[in-house]
Amino acid sequence: MADATGGTVNLITAKPTDNLDGYIRQTFGGDAFLAQTDAAVGGPLAEGINGRVAVQYIHRDGYGINEYTKHDIDNARQLSLRGHLDFRPSETFSFLLTGEYHAEDDQSLAIKFRAISFPGTTTASLTSLGQRLNADGSAASFAKNVRNLNTNFDPINDRRQWAVTGAATIDASDVLTVKSITSYRKFRAHFFHDFDMSSYLGYKLAQTSATQTSANHWQPVFEHQFSQDLQFNVETGSLHAVAGLFYLEDHIRVENHIGYDVLTNTDPFRVQFDGNLDVKTWAAYANLTYDLSEQFSLKAGGRYSWEERHYLSNSGVGSAATGFVLDPLKWDSIKSWDDFSPSLGFEFRPNDDTMLYFNWSRGFKSGTAEIGSRRTSAAQVTPFVNPEKVEAFEGGLKYSAGTIQANLAVFYHRLSNAQFQRTFPIANPPFFASQLENAAQSRAYGAELEWRWKPVPALSLDGSIAYLNSKFTKFFSKDPLNSALFGPGGSSVPDQDLSGNFTRMSPEWSFNFNPQYRIDMASGSSVTLASNIAYRSKQFHTEFNDSRLAQDGYTMVDANAMWRDASDRFSVNVWVKNLFDKLVWSGSYAVATSRTVGGTLMPPRTYGATFGYTF
Repeated sequence: MADATGGTVNLITAKPTDNLDGYIRQTFGGDAFLAQTDAAVGGPLAEGINGRVAVQYIHRDGYGINEYTKHDIDNARQLSLRGHLDFRPSETFSFLLTGEYHAEDDQSLAIKFRAISFPGTTTASLTSLGQRLNADGSAASFAKNVRNLNTNFDPINDRRQWAVTGAATIDASDVLTVKSITSYRKFRAHFFHDFDMSSYLGYKLAQTSATQTSANHWQPVFEHQFSQDLQFNVETGSLHAVAGLFYLEDHIRVENHIGYDVLTNTDPFRVQFDGNLDVKTWAAYANLTYDLSEQFSLKAGGRYSWEERHYLSNSGVGSAATGFVLDPLKWDSIKSWDDFSPSLGFEFRPNDDTMLYFNWSRGFKSGTAEIGSRRTSAAQVTPFVNPEKVEAFEGGLKYSAGTIQANLAVFYHRLSNAQFQRTFPIANPPFFASQLENAAQSRAYGAELEWRWKPVPALSLDGSIAYLNSKFTKFFSKDPLNSALFGPGGSSVPDQDLSGNFTRMSPEWSFNFNPQYRIDMASGSSVTLASNIAYRSKQFHTEFNDSRLAQDGYTMVDANAMWRDASDRFSVNVWVKNLFDKLVWSGSYAVATSRTVGGTLMPPRTYGATFGYTF
């Protein structure tokens, strides 16, 4: 999207109409019992005013338990609401007012234990890698089941967010449409994780003798954001253009407290990485397509961006002996950047069934500061990293005729100044730290083919296959899983050259196949049988391409059977996801303070039935 300062997902929700309509869907599932309600109703409220309200409520038991507390984890308690009011006082003016609310309060997002980082990471006398010692010498252990935890405290995922958006549209003429979008959003969340993933509060490291450490992490997050977008859309016989101005203010406050008991503070926290980040940005942009003929069109665009970051830190560390001490030096710094990102391309339509295209563009991801970064020396000049820059080339073919639709894209991307956490040694335990830097360069190329084939009206065969080769071309860093870092000699460990390594989360091959077959019944009802088969080749979760922080290639299979009555209003959908109950790691992390490797898991096999009514 034109106004995204990073990545974004564009969701288009159903808007109010002049007719009364809506739906209700009730889902029940197990083994982790699921009760989910989705409902919406909309229609006319008064002359020139339409409304719509949608709600979703999810209540699901956990995919695992905390073996220490016996409570569910990876459960779900979620409520989402959205309301629209659409005012149309005239044929040339409309105003859409949207309100949104979302809440979660559960024990999800838990980091699961994968492995000890390397031998000898607990006490010198401890020989079992699956066990640790508490400070008093008693035994502590990890969970017996990979989907479980065995931690002193349950994870916490408690978040609330709401937003109000007003979109005014004026049809100024047959050629020009003006649109104003004003939005305010507020978010707050409390997260807690026991990142050691075991049943101890504090333990002794072999490399640090009597020093104890802990990885209980309490993280409140607060954010409020205001944005204004003014768009001008032009449509003539040959020219199709959009231009606009955009403004954003974003205020973010994050607290990071790490210690033995950061929930009740019966033992003071030992580490605090707090900070505020204030963002201001404005941009001017334009994109246009000009039809030179019915077959050939030229495309051009550009965006000028100005962005400012103001970072204020409030960090400190402590020990049992000294207590907690705030850093005498703080960051209180402002920096701004500007950028012009152009794009050029063309479309060629040799016939009604085929389109060839090519696009070239440059992109900009703004500079920033890592909230929680410390200023440990007056010689440090700035906490900021500079913007990332990307140059992208893409060409392809789109085809649609008869029973076949197909899209083929071939691309090449080149990324510079990539913002990555880079590991470096420090003199005191845990003997290494990391900070955000412009540490890497990378390039990626590949191709993707998508298709839909309907050999007969009742059968649809959808699918896609993609190849991606995404590797670092320049990156030097120290591996936090290198045991040589954990000791007084860690400062002499050289950087690893990571050029040629695969970038994170970039499988070489991806494949999706989604067949659907509809059976029409004599009564007028129908049954549709469908499945989705998804394959992903091996993915590394770290730039060091360590197989301990990776997911091997896997195939995931979903299936469902849906019955619809003759009126197409009533439906029953019986479904199963992850049919063969594959254990898939969606992410992995090397946790410094606990010397462990943790990760997050995709859901196990789930199944259920959804009953629907549409009106």
